[in-house]
Amino acid sequence: FWTMKTPAIFTFSLTLSIALLSAVQVGEAYYIPKLYGGGATCQGQVLLVAGSEYGNICDDDWDITDADTICSALSAGSAVATTTQSRFGVNSIDYVMDDVSCSSSASSINSCSWDRTDNCGSSEIAGVICSSCLSGSNYQVRLVGGDTPCEGHVMVYYNGGWGYMYGPAMSSSVADAVCRSAGYSSASTYYTSKVSSSFGAGPTTYSGYQRFSVGSASCSSTASGLSECTLT
Repeated sequence: FWTMKTPAIFTFSLTLSIALLSAVQVGEAYYIPKLYGGGATCQGQVLLVAGSEYGNICDDDWDITDADTICSALSAGSAVATTTQSRFGVNSIDYVMDDVSCSSSASSINSCSWDRTDNCGSSEIAGVICSSCLSGSNYQVRLVGGDTPCEGHVMVYYNGGWGYMYGPAMSSSVADAVCRSAGYSSASTYYTSKVSSSFGAGPTTYSGYQRFSVGSASCSSTASGLSECTLT
């Protein structure tokens, strides 16, 4: 008999306004890429924005060469991994590209070929992990896969690498410390197992990340962040 460890999850309320950038190339849409759901600007699902139009990329034929154009545009290094199957969370945002194909010399996603029509469902969103995401500082936190930046699976940089916090390590005081490390005041809700499928599976299969970086945690109720906690 065995059980699989599950990442810790917590969420708390925040009203979020999203400002969409505008860039229009004469005669055609010129897409600006953004990454969301990864808890950092260097990983997540790809959202393409052109004026008032925005949407996801479908993961059909999505490969590392395609992903490189995204990382380059974001000054986030090169692509070290692609993600498919909405690993950073499922949503109902429409697709603006399918069957993307980029050459190694493509200067941006706009230099690639793609189909405007798609046959993709909500669980086929393409994503990327860029090389700049591999670095970090001890106790740094990312919230992965949530609908907003203030919720998701808890990833922690600890002992030289990124990985998830093991579910049973989570408690009320630990959740508060995680929130404060991420720049928020406190946690309104936390979970010790995966109870929200909308958070997605996250980049759990990427070999550059540890499966779990934190197996246990102990924080005082007044801890200003994870750096004031005991982690193992």
